[in-house]
Amino acid sequence: MTTGLGFVGAIAVARFVDAPEVYGSFFILLAVAEALMKPVGGWVAGCRKRITERDNAEERFFGAAWVVVAGSFGILTPVLWGLNDVLARYVIIDSPWLPLWILFVSNGVFTYSLNILNVRGNFGVGPWIDGIQGLLKYGFQIALVLAGFGVWGMAIGFATAALLVTPVIWWSIGIRPALPDLEVMRSTWDFARLAIPGTLLGTLLGRVDTLMLGFFTSSAVVGNYQVTNQITMVMPMIVGVASGGLLGRISDLHSVGKRIDTVTEDVLNISVVIALPVLVGGLIIGPQIIWIPFGTKYEMAFVFFLWVAIYRTISAYNSPMASVVNGMDRPDYALRARVVKFTSNIVGGIIGFYVFGPIGIVVASVLSQLLTTVLYARFVQKHTAVNLFPWTIRLQALASLVMGIVVYGLKTQIGVAKWYHLVSLVGAGGIVYGAVLLFDEWHRETFVGTVREFI
Repeated sequence: MTTGLGFVGAIAVARFVDAPEVYGSFFILLAVAEALMKPVGGWVAGCRKRITERDNAEERFFGAAWVVVAGSFGILTPVLWGLNDVLARYVIIDSPWLPLWILFVSNGVFTYSLNILNVRGNFGVGPWIDGIQGLLKYGFQIALVLAGFGVWGMAIGFATAALLVTPVIWWSIGIRPALPDLEVMRSTWDFARLAIPGTLLGTLLGRVDTLMLGFFTSSAVVGNYQVTNQITMVMPMIVGVASGGLLGRISDLHSVGKRIDTVTEDVLNISVVIALPVLVGGLIIGPQIIWIPFGTKYEMAFVFFLWVAIYRTISAYNSPMASVVNGMDRPDYALRARVVKFTSNIVGGIIGFYVFGPIGIVVASVLSQLLTTVLYARFVQKHTAVNLFPWTIRLQALASLVMGIVVYGLKTQIGVAKWYHLVSLVGAGGIVYGAVLLFDEWHRETFVGTVREFI
């Protein structure tokens, strides 16, 4: 429900901004803020890894995370100020360093806190808090954009929502931070020294399309690309939640020498359960899936849809395997995989841009993600007995194709001219897809069990 409301909020913000340049400028600043955050994010990854291990002093590792986070805010502030003139060439506001600083601090506090919560026993609380933050964010952003604040309004709305929900995250974590001793810092560093560059590369890779499109093209192109990201935001929803908890379970089982095959396959079974039908349905419905909700000012956004949807699908499938690598305490392997991905993405993106234009950058990201998935799959096959291509995924692919045939038939009959046409096609597709899956006992039992948990 929160994801659906957040999706509506994203549509509203995109429609209310004056032009794609405003939307794109905000996401360029957010991408830079996240890239600057991630060296410290690697340290936090080390802390949360140690928190998941048995018999560790949780409160000291929690404290170790925030000692370094607080220090980074002070150290990197002049760096942000120094980026002002460079950023001003790519965004449409003056003094962009200040909204960048606002995003850097607020997103850091919120994201690091949520990352730690997601490896706790009550990790299921995380998506709800994230959803509430999203609703607040979009509410504040809509109000400030309508008031005429543009990029500034989007930045302040984002920061306000993030800082408001952070105390709730700390309460949910249930650990009182304590000053770390030297042994705690050394233990964290053993993991973080490899996680830091890996996390930095991971974030750069997650935002490389935005950064490269902003550098080589314009904020308007970035705005169109981000609309495509928003329309596909639901694709990794379920696996994103499950993989957060999976890392903690694998770490715990591996630390005591137990097998991780079953818990990994449980998440792998649902990794693309949403991604596949969105990919197929979006391609069949066509550009109207973007133009109707977001507006025709984002007329070039659908050019990116196919490749962004494929990227999301591959990334969703890869997510449980990434949890295996990190949960088995192998940040060195994760780092090597990310170096390969980063290198291929940058080189391929530059070549792709000069050969194919903006779409070449996104295609390069898809190919680099595919390469990374192959590397992670080789690790999982070597060190576990996990079935990487379970019948559940094959059935989901079949159900998506059946859904696609039905949606195509309906589209030829009713067209896609109005919003109610779009809702009808999406709703019919969802019913057909769900009906096909529910014929299968595993999917039926999983669905019933999930409903009972919510009830």
